[in-house]
Amino acid sequence: MRNFLPEMKTRKDGHIVTMSSIVAYGAGSNASDYCATKSALLSVNNCLRLELIRDGLSNAIHTTIVHPYLIRTGLFAGVHLRLSWLVSELLPGDVAGAVFDAIVYRRQSVFIPNYFSFLVPLSTVLPVVIQDCVSRVTGAVDCMRTFRGRNSKRERRR
Repeated sequence: MRNFLPEMKTRKDGHIVTMSSIVAYGAGSNASDYCATKSALLSVNNCLRLELIRDGLSNAIHTTIVHPYLIRTGLFAGVHLRLSWLVSELLPGDVAGAVFDAIVYRRQSVFIPNYFSFLVPLSTVLPVVIQDCVSRVTGAVDCMRTFRGRNSKRERRR
């Protein structure tokens, strides 16, 4: 942001989109680094939004944070959650469309699929014992056991 935010402030115009994940609000076994970075992005976005309010720029420079579910890109190849009957992996084009709409309509926060906008934040206020139970039921406890990720250089370039 150091490279582009000063120019946006000078022009008093801009839109910053932060790609996070639903795991910014939760956890997954063997994914602590990924979950932590997505949580950090949520915090950075929230701090930036408040700084823009403080500086009187929140109507000129907009922020959007995007929290998609699992996107079918190969990054998490082999990951299996027990929610597949309820929600399938997202297609990159569908996520791109949702991001485009969020920019056009200046949405501050987007969950994909949309019904997660209620479920995911709600889960953070549940007692830890209930959160752990939900993690077991959804498969978040062992979803990375079959993780392959991107194996070849060719797959990583896609």
